[in-house]
Amino acid sequence: MVNIRDLDPSASPLDYYGSELRRLREAAGLKQAQLGDIIFCTASLIGQIETARKVPTRDFSERVDAALGTGGTFSRLVGLVLRSQLPHWFQPYAEMEAKAAYISTCGWCWARQCCTRRSAAGALCGPNSPTC
Repeated sequence: MVNIRDLDPSASPLDYYGSELRRLREAAGLKQAQLGDIIFCTASLIGQIETARKVPTRDFSERVDAALGTGGTFSRLVGLVLRSQLPHWFQPYAEMEAKAAYISTCGWCWARQCCTRRSAAGALCGPNSPTC
């Protein structure tokens, strides 16, 4: 089991998140079980996040922000934590997806609805494709 005192907050975004969670929880005078009761989770989950053994979710972060009155600290940190968990080569794609207003299928196929009628063929279709 990882001892929270052995964690280096500068080692990763996940370690930093965990150390900040513990610091702010203790500053509020709450035990893990008390915070868990407030945000509807177990003390064990809070302990695992504080020791960087579990990755927090956006929902968890929002509930912690509300319970501890952090002004959105954890909601802002969780995006960094989640991106840091992705393989390095995939991070630019995740950033593009996060900025995207919507994800669209092929415009040619959408107008003709061939992707919905023939999904396997639709995955490879385009304006010059014989399947469209």
